[in-house]
Amino acid sequence: MNYKNFNDLSSIPLGEVKLTPFVGKDLMMVKAFVPKGSVVPMHHHIHEQMTYVLSGRLLIKTAGKEITLKTGEVISFLSDVPHEVIALEDTDVIDVFNPIREDFVAQLKSKN
Repeated sequence: MNYKNFNDLSSIPLGEVKLTPFVGKDLMMVKAFVPKGSVVPMHHHIHEQMTYVLSGRLLIKTAGKEITLKTGEVISFLSDVPHEVIALEDTDVIDVFNPIREDFVAQLKSKN
């Protein structure tokens, strides 16, 4: 078992986005703050991803569609699906990744 308070975890930057990862054996949860106007450019990764909006609004561009994700809504991306994220207002989200994002883990290790 691994038990933590998100407020006690280390954060890493992704551009203007603040990421706070919580790492399990095969699964990773990331609390993210996405400031209004910030953009996570079109990208893809091997990880399956779910994003749950705690507060705020995001514009998601994927598969030729634009989806506005609001507080309480969730979206999932299969492995290698390109997606872009634009914060329409200050937004807090929870992202879940499988497998874990080794790139985030490496950033955490280099920070400590």
